[in-house]
Amino acid sequence: MGGLRKISKKQVENVYSHLKIAHSSACYKNGKLQCYTVTGYYANDSKTLLNHKRLDKKQFKFGSKFTVGYMAHLIEEKGITEFIDAVIHLREINRFDVSAWIAGGYIGRPSPKFMSAMKLAATKNYFDIKGFLQGKEKWNHLLKTQIFVLPSYYRSEGLPIALIEAMRTKCLCISTSVGEIPDLLGENRGVILDSTNTEKIVDSVCQRLKKPEESTQTINNAYLYIKDDFSFDSFKSSIQNIVQAVCADK
Repeated sequence: MGGLRKISKKQVENVYSHLKIAHSSACYKNGKLQCYTVTGYYANDSKTLLNHKRLDKKQFKFGSKFTVGYMAHLIEEKGITEFIDAVIHLREINRFDVSAWIAGGYIGRPSPKFMSAMKLAATKNYFDIKGFLQGKEKWNHLLKTQIFVLPSYYRSEGLPIALIEAMRTKCLCISTSVGEIPDLLGENRGVILDSTNTEKIVDSVCQRLKKPEESTQTINNAYLYIKDDFSFDSFKSSIQNIVQAVCADK
């Protein structure tokens, strides 16, 4: 989902000089920079690895055939068992021609409920269990996906990168009201479930398929929000404003 990049000592000195905080920084001692390299993490690799021509052409046709995606740590609290049950219900009860993929890595010892659900999914030919996805393969899977579901009830949930990336690739996102997800999907940028259960996931998918105009607007709202507010330029500008504001108060 990203990469590490080393910044030279000269670049660091230029940043401190430009912000006029060299003499007040703990990184300096006796007027000399003591830290020779700085490591920065850039989570958004969509600029180089995402096929933007395919993204521009992507449209949700709201028929009976669609693809649903799930990408997260593979633990029960991330709602994976409810996701699997919901897809099976949509396919075998509601009779939608739905296919699904699951991506992620195992953490800790899987619970019996989790293992039972994963084994069941493996017996269904409309599930594709991918393991850990990254780079172009990750973006290509998101590009072919119409609906992305993360029915998490993880108590330490924060701001899931997978949801951000699904919004970036024009997926209709369905998630829950834990962590910072309500802020992310609020203002009609996604569907927020008040709790995690199979019936609510199935119902939200069915209701959104019946409302193509509203769902298209939701997808577009999410896409533009992530494209603008979660760009590296926006992040860089925010950090610079924070640093400058802190320095101005000294």
